[in-house]
Amino acid sequence: EWKNRSSLVASGKIDA
Repeated sequence: EWKNRSSLVASGKIDA
């Protein structure tokens, strides 16, 4: 349930 992928990317959690 990664709704805010952009946030995760910015956080460095995902490389998408």
